Amino acid sequence: MASHFFGDCVGDLLDKATSGCAFGEPVEYFPKKATGGFKIQGIFDGPFEQVDPDTQILVASNQYTLGVKLADLPFPPCKGDRVSVRSVSYLVVDSQEDGQGGSEMILHRQC
Repeated sequence: MASHFFGDCVGDLLDKATSGCAFGEPVEYFPKKATGGFKIQGIFDGPFEQVDPDTQILVASNQYTLGVKLADLPFPPCKGDRVSVRSVSYLVVDSQEDGQGGSEMILHRQC
């Protein structure tokens, strides 16, 4: 019973985080298994640099990522799917499900 309650809370959190008034933004999703695309909300993040406060070492990421609520997709994200965020096209190279109804997709920017 407790895990069901926890799942409900996490689902509500994902709804609030991906909504347009929080961190989410419009994304056009193009699954390789289907023709055409559809719109969802996702949390987009690009490359970053930061300094580790403990070691003072520069930590950098050159990965683009997109966090989504899996219930917003008709089927799980798949390598080879495409997304368009802010009028830029990206290829999904990996999808890492969090076990709580969300997924972080690793993206590769297309030229």
